Order: sequence, then C-alpha cells, then structure tokens
Amino acid sequence: MKKIMLGFGILIFSTALLSACGDKNDAASSKSSESSATVVSSSKTVESSTTSENKANLEQAAKQLEEKFNTDSEKLVKVEVQNDVKDDTSDSAHAVIEVRVINDESRKSLEEAQNALNSNTATDAQRTQIYGIQLNIEEVAKTLENENDIITFIVPATNGNNLAIAQANKTENIIPLVM
Repeated sequence: MKKIMLGFGILIFSTALLSACGDKNDAASSKSSESSATVVSSSKTVESSTTSENKANLEQAAKQLEEKFNTDSEKLVKVEVQNDVKDDTSDSAHAVIEVRVINDESRKSLEEAQNALNSNTATDAQRTQIYGIQLNIEEVAKTLENENDIITFIVPATNGNNLAIAQANKTENIIPLVM
C-alpha cells in the first residue's frame, strides 16, 4: 500500500513539477480559488459531426492520459471516450474523455484530499496531489482539436456521487487549478 501511494505521489509530483516549469505563465494566469464539482449533468447522444481526424486526435489524447496515470505494473485509472455528447457544458455536440479512478487506494486518497481541500484543511501534499492531476488534464486538453471537447478526471466517492477533480477543454480549465 505504501509503495502504491509513494509511486502515485512521485508520479503526480514529478509531472506537476515538469508542467509548472514548462509553462509558468499559463499556470500563473490560471490560478484561482479552490473549487470542486460533483458531476451531475444530463447528456444525450446526437447526430455525429465528428471527423475521422478528430477521432484519431481523441484516441491519441486518451492514450496520453493512460500513459500519464497508469504504470506498467498497475492500472489506476480507466479512460473512456464518449463521442457526440450534448450536455450543459456546450451548446453543440462534442466528445468527453473521462478518466475514472479504478484503484481503491487511489480513490480513497483522492477523495480524502478533495474533501480536505473543500473544507480548507488540505495539507501541502494533498494540494500538490490534486494540482498535479489538474495540470496533467490541462496539458492533454490543450492538444484537443475541437474547443468544445472536454477531459474530466472523476473519483467515484463513497457516497455514490462522482467527484470531478479536474475538468478542462482546449482553451480553459473548467474546474480552476487549486494552486
């Protein structure tokens, strides 16, 4: 258990450090107050306007997310692409790439960190953990072709709801960065 948490923490910290160093101006301009969202949006499938180039771009983004959050020895998240979604985030049909935590230990750790963040009791390590995830989502979202496509990082909570830790599209972080 300690190896998993240490490995996950190191992965998040190193990615956050590399992302922060590579894009200081973007990270600084994106700073804002803490925020969390419980995902409760309705969606419906509509007629497709997705091109094969955009589908390839979405598949590449999903692959990048798999590589960022999963290791060779352990799968921590499941990445799914939903095409032609119409929901409250955009007026037009778009794709949603959902990164869902499937590892129980990681889920518990992230839920605890998000709850501490929401109650203003988060430690620096918890803030860094959430921030690292948000930077990874932001980085991959910037590679999306369609400005309406969204990447969401979901943690299934013990109360049955889903906690959205990070959500971004090509041009903005929908859930503001925590640091």
